[in-house]
Amino acid sequence: MKTFSILAVMLFALVSVAQEVHVSPERGGIVLSVPAQHPYELMPGQQKMPLLGVECLGKGKKNSHTPLFIPGGSLVQEGIEPGDTGGQVITMILDGTKQVMTWAPYKAPVTMMFTYPGGEADRVHLIQAMLHSSPLHVEFKPFLTGQPVIAIFDLAPLQTEMAKHPECAMQ
Repeated sequence: MKTFSILAVMLFALVSVAQEVHVSPERGGIVLSVPAQHPYELMPGQQKMPLLGVECLGKGKKNSHTPLFIPGGSLVQEGIEPGDTGGQVITMILDGTKQVMTWAPYKAPVTMMFTYPGGEADRVHLIQAMLHSSPLHVEFKPFLTGQPVIAIFDLAPLQTEMAKHPECAMQ
């Protein structure tokens, strides 16, 4: 019985860590992110953990929301013209429907962070669809393998954390 209790506590601890929300204060706001349920293998022995999140900034009476995807490394560039710094094809299953979207590099191409390039209304709509699609499946292709990876995110903790921060309120 004691062994079972220890195993149950260890399993609970592992699940709790996997669903932890990372909170990063930023000038004028906050960045909230959650790791995928499991890392993917980039190369033998090299695990990468993708993150999905949202940047919330307070701008006077209005807030700004930016969905973020951090794959953990470079991605295969599909359908991009040579020398172009824009766009990564990322697929999400939103409300049971597969959505293929082009995401743009966030702040600088070398950050390996991507955001959905749309107006505030489009970004808020996407964030709401992501939160309602939990668990969210995100498909992408790491550069070194070129093979599709599907990362699964539990966004319930992200939604709970967003409710605690006024700059994340969506009007």
